[in-house]
Amino acid sequence: MLDTMGQNEAGSGRPEGRGMTVEAAARAALREAAGQGSVRCAIERGVATLTLCRAAARNALTIGMIEALHAAVDRIEADPSIRLVILRGEGEHFCAGADIKAFLRAVESGAPEQADHFLAREYLLDLRLFRLAIPLVTIADGISMGGGLGLAFGGYIVATDRSRFAMPESRIGFLPDVGATFELKQRLGPSLARYFAWTSESFDGRQAVKWGFADAFVEAGQIEPFLASLTRAARGESGTRMKGSAEIAFLHGRVAGGVPAFQGRWSKGNGRLNGETALRFIDQHFALPTRHDVLRSLETAAREAKDHAERIWAGATLSLVGCRSPVSIWAADLLLALDYETMTREVARAGGGDEVEAPEWLAYLRQSLRDAAVEVGELAALERPSARALALAAEFL
Repeated sequence: MLDTMGQNEAGSGRPEGRGMTVEAAARAALREAAGQGSVRCAIERGVATLTLCRAAARNALTIGMIEALHAAVDRIEADPSIRLVILRGEGEHFCAGADIKAFLRAVESGAPEQADHFLAREYLLDLRLFRLAIPLVTIADGISMGGGLGLAFGGYIVATDRSRFAMPESRIGFLPDVGATFELKQRLGPSLARYFAWTSESFDGRQAVKWGFADAFVEAGQIEPFLASLTRAARGESGTRMKGSAEIAFLHGRVAGGVPAFQGRWSKGNGRLNGETALRFIDQHFALPTRHDVLRSLETAAREAKDHAERIWAGATLSLVGCRSPVSIWAADLLLALDYETMTREVARAGGGDEVEAPEWLAYLRQSLRDAAVEVGELAALERPSARALALAAEFL
């Protein structure tokens, strides 16, 4: 945990803190996580279940939990018998994101490198989960926000009637990270992604599935029967499969076939957002080219829109944006404007043996990551990156 890194490392004879190495920090965090049981890893007959166990803190992530999850992924990657990974939270919530209080204490105590280390290890964990060669299913019950979504983006997301999704960073002066500047656009489209990045507003489980953000919906009271059905599918066992929506049937098929999410999510298509008045307003205003265009359009609509509902919505949205960090909104727009998929194709062409030079931005990105104050590991390995890997690298910088 970030606020316990001042304790002495056993046998080192020197205090941890500003001068501690990244390796010492990781070892201390892993010991702490094991001692507190903040992450539980259970592997049974080909199914690994990872449970976040800080229910009193809505399973907010500490550095200890991140290191414990890294250790769990090590086990999963080394065990070819595992066919399915289930990620869930103890209690009524999946994960409220990073432990911001501990994160800020590290900065305020004069040790910002600890915060950088936290982010580097968190982003690398997100990337490792995304790259798992087997299905990962996240039960996003209750609150699933910020860093919690970073974990969930690595696999198939199952929403419930209690789910609340958000990237709340503009409330605290941070930027939408954990790959969200790619994932929000990919799952929701550019306008809705921009709206949620600016406002930090939340949406529920049914909306998440309807819009293509999440992959399936189950009632909270049906989570255990659903997981039992899914594990039978993963093991190839006979028995009753949970009936329900086409999304549930699709997910069972993907799990039975061993298809990871990066190879097999079900895209709902552009028609998913039709028919909702607020979404029409969002698309009308938040699709405009610049931040200033968006704000001017909202101001005009709040005064002059012929549609009374649009006037009310525009005024409320302006008030909401006015309570958010302008720096966060500026940074979000910069990152959302990046076309990570085109960037990925540029790198692929440069490495394809067709005498195509690597783009200049790639060399800058690699060097900047290598020059970072902390070890960033595989985040800097951009030989053949995915769009998600590029988003994580850009957000880290």
